[in-house]
Amino acid sequence: MAAKFVYDNPNKISGLILLAAYPGKQNNISNYNIKVLSVFSELDGLSTPEKIENYKYLLPKDTQYVMIKGGNHSNFGYYGFQKGDNPSTISKEEQQKIISQNILEFLKTLE
Repeated sequence: MAAKFVYDNPNKISGLILLAAYPGKQNNISNYNIKVLSVFSELDGLSTPEKIENYKYLLPKDTQYVMIKGGNHSNFGYYGFQKGDNPSTISKEEQQKIISQNILEFLKTLE
């Protein structure tokens, strides 16, 4: 949904952060002048690393990708384990610390 908003409003956004997500095929922003951070997890059973890889063509070439080793989809939030996900090998707290650190560093690049 965030990528769709960027697609529909290219002049209103300077950065996009994707957490275990990727744009739909109808929201190709690869030619947009926008900074993008894509954070995903090694063991994600829903937004798998393969899906992230397969949809890279929809994002700008200079998109920053961060793969969290040992992380899964469920650890991105506090909504419990999701059907289809894989068990993580790191704690929810460790995964969210990595996510937060990367978001803060990315936000500094937008100033």
